[in-house]
Amino acid sequence: MDKTRRFFARIILELQLRRAQGYAFEDLFKAVMQRRYSDFRPIQPYGNLGDRKNDGYIPSSGTFFQLYAPKDPSEKLDYAATKAKDDFVGLKKYWHTKCPIQCYRFVFNDRYGGSVVPIEAALIEIAKKHSIDTRPFLCKDLEHEIFQLDLDLIQDVLGTIIPEPGVLGDADYYAVRDVVDHVLRTAAPVVPAGKLLTPEFQEKIKFNGLSERVGGLLSAAALQTDVVNDFFSNRSGTHRQDLRDHLAVVYANECNAALAAGSAADLIFFAVLGAITPKSESMKAAIQNAALVVMAYYFEACDIFEGPNASAR
Repeated sequence: MDKTRRFFARIILELQLRRAQGYAFEDLFKAVMQRRYSDFRPIQPYGNLGDRKNDGYIPSSGTFFQLYAPKDPSEKLDYAATKAKDDFVGLKKYWHTKCPIQCYRFVFNDRYGGSVVPIEAALIEIAKKHSIDTRPFLCKDLEHEIFQLDLDLIQDVLGTIIPEPGVLGDADYYAVRDVVDHVLRTAAPVVPAGKLLTPEFQEKIKFNGLSERVGGLLSAAALQTDVVNDFFSNRSGTHRQDLRDHLAVVYANECNAALAAGSAADLIFFAVLGAITPKSESMKAAIQNAALVVMAYYFEACDIFEGPNASAR
């Protein structure tokens, strides 16, 4: 996988990790590990037995994983530390005689914030008391594991196609239709007022803090926005505005979420792209390309992302 696609994949993974909590994070973790290690065994709770404090393990290395994915990683850190110790006690009591524990990994969705003192102290205490290798397993560790996979498996785990730089197939009229229909079916109905002023395309990319790689995707897609005009020429005049209104809401919602999480502009871009791309089992590239072209069309018109002159309205 080339550097640009790796860059896009990293952004998409970060976006999913920042949103994932509870079972969503657990599913993503297990999806990566099952593809990364042929003998990784995910453990599902079973009746009154539960999972005996084991969310998954690798028998060949004696590595056991226990997960914690809070809504806000900065909250309940003392609880997380206590959970790490208590879970290990339960884990060792049931599993150690069945498969000797060589390494205990406490999987914590830190959302790239890093480990914290209470968790580190708890793991050090476990290591000293039981003479077992103990380490946190953070987002950076999951990122490392996923990038050991082939591109097809990475796309399978993330549930999306990783855009290929410089290669954007001809926009398909019917794919654009599917994207438009999807957005109008699923986006929020609240319509924000007003329309942004139109700046130069490249100037707007820089103004919004989008990376050169993401800007390249938008620029390539912008060369094909005529197909969107062709689509709207066969629809009522309100169709174009309806889609504009829905996309503006999607963008506003993602901006609000990003503001709360301190996310970068590239994360917002891929969040919007993911929101407007219809999901399909085959993950057709044509659908994603069409979504990119639709985004470029409304990006150029300043209906999504800000223009340098927006404050002058």
